[in-house]
Amino acid sequence: GARINFSVKDSGIGIPPGMHQKVFQPYYQIANQKGSHKGIGLGLSLVKRIIEDLHGVITIESNPPKIRGTKILVTLDKHTLLEKDSAHGYSIKNTDKPYFEDVEIKDMVYDKSKATILLVEDNVSMVNYLIKKLGENYNICSACNGNEALTKIKNLPVLPDIIISDVMMDKMDGFTFAKIISKDAVCNHIPLIFLSAKSTKKDKLLGLKLGAIDFIQKPFSIRELIQKMESILKNVEKQKESLRNTGLKLMNQPAFVQNNIDIFEQNCNLYNLTSRERDIAKLICQGYKYKNIGETLFIAERTVTKHAQNIFEKTEVKNKIELINKLEAKTALSKQSHY
Repeated sequence: GARINFSVKDSGIGIPPGMHQKVFQPYYQIANQKGSHKGIGLGLSLVKRIIEDLHGVITIESNPPKIRGTKILVTLDKHTLLEKDSAHGYSIKNTDKPYFEDVEIKDMVYDKSKATILLVEDNVSMVNYLIKKLGENYNICSACNGNEALTKIKNLPVLPDIIISDVMMDKMDGFTFAKIISKDAVCNHIPLIFLSAKSTKKDKLLGLKLGAIDFIQKPFSIRELIQKMESILKNVEKQKESLRNTGLKLMNQPAFVQNNIDIFEQNCNLYNLTSRERDIAKLICQGYKYKNIGETLFIAERTVTKHAQNIFEKTEVKNKIELINKLEAKTALSKQSHY
């Protein structure tokens, strides 16, 4: 019977011949270093399924090394109207323009009983999906790129317990964001998971070298993601509990009780800590969380975090364990002669 042929052509970067069939697979995306993926790789998969249901064929003509652009060709059977059939038409006026609604994603109201997850993802559909799946059990806040994520971290009521980040984003990609976080004394302890369609072995190794806990490929199992998040949170809590127990055991030792106060105060003098910084440093050494320190001293947790960052810089340490070792060590006192 008669066939109907139509095509759509663009002048973009093209699709290599070896990927002509792969782009019809669900969630498949071509890695592009120069831009970010705004979709999640379902469009062509759905188009092909619909066309095949209509007994049609869809093909791709594109060869980037020879010529720019991609041409999509669709062939369908021409239907001959029977007496029992009725024709339906739809007209589009030249003045009609496609309308895309701007969807603003608002952060959830903070619930102190839940862990906080920061999503760094430029795909609105993906963010909404994760909020729907994770929002019941976690505080969810989001940023569309690394730049926005860094700003958001500074303004959040608490530091995120986990960061989930895409890799390919405009302005600042996930790898650059991870590098900056890894050098920040306040944030470098936060577990980071990469959740990305860009998942070659090289990408995964680079992500892990930058300090990521895991690199999960899109499409992903939401159950697997939730289980990994729960495991990470449990391990972090175990480490904090171990640190608290170790500190309490040391504090209960007679030698510690007699000598540690003098050593601590002298080391605080050595590093020029202010009165407020000494109070915070003492509670850090006793295993208190920033939140508990704020409640004890009647100051905001954000203020505690800023003071802690100043303490880390003055004592030249990167984390709480290094700080405890430095402020409670007799060897630090020997440095006084250099000042």
